[in-house]
Amino acid sequence: MGPMNSGSSDGPRRVPKGVSPEEAADAYRWFLDSLEQLDEALQAAESVNEMLHRAMETVRGIYGSDRAWIFHPCDPAAPSFRVTHESNHPDHPGAKELNVPVPMTDDMASYCRTALATPGRACVDPVPGEPMENDIALRFSVQSMLFLSLHPRVGPPWMFGLHQCDHPRVWAWRDRELFNRLGRRIGDALTSTLYLEQARRSETRYRTLVNTVPLGIQVTDREGVIRFSNPAHAALQGCEDGTLVGRTIWELMADDEHRERARAYYRELFE
Repeated sequence: MGPMNSGSSDGPRRVPKGVSPEEAADAYRWFLDSLEQLDEALQAAESVNEMLHRAMETVRGIYGSDRAWIFHPCDPAAPSFRVTHESNHPDHPGAKELNVPVPMTDDMASYCRTALATPGRACVDPVPGEPMENDIALRFSVQSMLFLSLHPRVGPPWMFGLHQCDHPRVWAWRDRELFNRLGRRIGDALTSTLYLEQARRSETRYRTLVNTVPLGIQVTDREGVIRFSNPAHAALQGCEDGTLVGRTIWELMADDEHRERARAYYRELFE
């Protein structure tokens, strides 16, 4: 029997019938404490790499599992995927190399399809009481697995999961409920961090372009003060790079007539 979907995204207050008030209250306290741990880990990160590393370490600690991991993309049609981050117990090493292409096998494609069928909801493999049959899971000594798809607003989905290798763990209702919310937190953090890194890359490309283009580029404010000057512009003015910022464009003009024309143009432009 293959993996199954389970869990709810409605939070810890939705509990199964038969759960005592004391058990529900204990689960709720664990739920809030766990979310606080993850939030602290995510907020301390300054990059996607650091954020995911902290997240995997934190989640594995919360569950006491043998391995926490995340890979990209969660796409059964993709030719390959990359395990980008992983936290594992020393007795249960995982991927020997991170962030390298791994062929998308039929088993992994099946996991992707299962996770994508109910976005953001925890899936388990195997079904409680059944043996693990997935070849790739068995290769890594996995006896129980909890996983779901993450859907940041930037790029294709990711897959996030836990492995229990030392015993066939039955994931309790509270395990699955919390995993849904942890996944949502990580997905939101991925969206924010990926957006930020895209912006940083765009800024880097822009700065590389303006600093290497052979055309002079300058930016001035309404008072005629130079706020940016690229190397080509400085060279055209016979100045060293970086020495023009803070000076006025009037200082660079040859005579009073050109200076007055420029001042008149700025007055007309900004008044």
